[in-house]
Amino acid sequence: MYSDKVLFVIDMQKDYVGINSRYKYDSVELIAKINERIKLAQKNNDLIIYIKNKKILKNSEHISDFSDGLLVVSDFIFKKEKSSLISNPSIMQILNNNKIIQAEIIGVDGNCCVASSAADAVKAGFKTIFPCEYIGVLNKERFVKKKQILKDLGVEIIY
Repeated sequence: MYSDKVLFVIDMQKDYVGINSRYKYDSVELIAKINERIKLAQKNNDLIIYIKNKKILKNSEHISDFSDGLLVVSDFIFKKEKSSLISNPSIMQILNNNKIIQAEIIGVDGNCCVASSAADAVKAGFKTIFPCEYIGVLNKERFVKKKQILKDLGVEIIY
């Protein structure tokens, strides 16, 4: 039995945070921090759900592997086709079945999928945590505005 909290780990895939990714996150540091957070969630018996982004490349589905070094401690691995993880009805079913009331969302990117998921989670009625220390961001200026938008929606921003 899990606690009433879920930790979502979003898009921590080689395409986005890998050594050969075209995106310039500090992958080593981000993965290390996210692994710390995963260990704490595991210790607290929180539900941990990993989300992989699905892309269509040359008319075929492409889902890259997790980044090297990412700690994967749960069999709850889902794919999403839209920016928000809430778009996957299977995820909502698991949250409801486990009586989850709080969602913490980490991964990449704080201006896109992580932010979109946080906004939709709070709209779906979850107490939603957005811990900046565990979120990769490429456009820092845009992120300042994005955090305010999320805060205005009721998302708890943690610095």
